[in-house]
Amino acid sequence: MDEDEEKKGVNLLASKGLKKMIQAKEELSTEWYRIAAEQDQLVDRLLALEARITQMGEFKSQMEQSEQEKIAHNREAAQLHKELEEFKAKWAELQDVVAVVGEHESASMEKINNLEARLRSKIKEVAAVEEKRAMMEEILKKFMEQNCEHARTNTNLCQTYDIGMAENE
Repeated sequence: MDEDEEKKGVNLLASKGLKKMIQAKEELSTEWYRIAAEQDQLVDRLLALEARITQMGEFKSQMEQSEQEKIAHNREAAQLHKELEEFKAKWAELQDVVAVVGEHESASMEKINNLEARLRSKIKEVAAVEEKRAMMEEILKKFMEQNCEHARTNTNLCQTYDIGMAENE
């Protein structure tokens, strides 16, 4: 009887261990799906950033600015390009971390959390740059409107001058 009770105890412990393993596997699967969804969002964000960088390049070629403004814009574009490359490198790290999640759960989760924090920080920085770009675009728009108004005024003055000169002759 003692041997049967011992086998039952061992079987009960094995069953509990199996249930814990199944539960851990389900938790890992859920976390993997969550991380995969975040990866998709990051891909979309990276594509949007690439599109914004392309737009900024086109905008740069269309704007006529002073030499200091051009230099500052070039630095900003270079910084954005550098940050994009950093995002790509971090993205590659994140993919590596996700591949290892099954085997190294706790270490992988810590890496993912750190990467997410850095990515959020960079996203905030990019949002600030985008806000600055929008502000610069508004300033350019106002500047161009003022230039148009000055051009109309100059045209009117030239016409008035020409009429006055014609009347004096």
